Amino acid sequence: MRRAEGLRLGRLEIGGGFLLLAALLFYFDEQCLLPRALAACALHELGHLAAIRALGGRVERMVLGAAGAEIRLRGSCALSYGGEILAAAAGPAVNLALAWLLGGWFPVFAGMSLALGLFNLLPVYPLDGGRILYHALAALRDEGTAARACRRLTAGLSLVTAAAGTAVLWRSGRNFTLLLVGGWLLLGALRGRKRLAKRRRNGYNGAS
Repeated sequence: MRRAEGLRLGRLEIGGGFLLLAALLFYFDEQCLLPRALAACALHELGHLAAIRALGGRVERMVLGAAGAEIRLRGSCALSYGGEILAAAAGPAVNLALAWLLGGWFPVFAGMSLALGLFNLLPVYPLDGGRILYHALAALRDEGTAARACRRLTAGLSLVTAAAGTAVLWRSGRNFTLLLVGGWLLLGALRGRKRLAKRRRNGYNGAS
């Protein structure tokens, strides 16, 4: 099957999967929530970028795909384990700060920012919480132990979420939101497993 083509704008690469997903969400977005959700996501990624720049990293490319955003650093500007933890935490920190600051004026946007920040703190690789866990374990033990722990925890939480989503859909007959989240986590888990394997194979400590 041929992959859907995307766009390339300087260092930003927008995958075909992201474009298809955005079009689908826009089609079903009757309450005009998508622009606010995209704004929360954009500010989340700007938090990562600002932290990476402050820590001395240099971004080679940012890729937007159906499973989320991926920031690739230049190999010569890889961050330390501590730097990786700070860079990963910066995105959710921006969302949580926005939710706290704007809750009284823009409750819908604040709620989306809060949900996005908390969701990304789940210890599921390659979400930010999973990255924080990986680099913390790698610093305390070694990358092999960190990779095994992240794979097992990610697989377990993804399967539990998918199973719970299936049960909710079975009982409600129409609420498939949690099932979609479980599927998204499983997709991210598969991609994250490949990234962890590549990271260990290349001996590279920087974020990807």
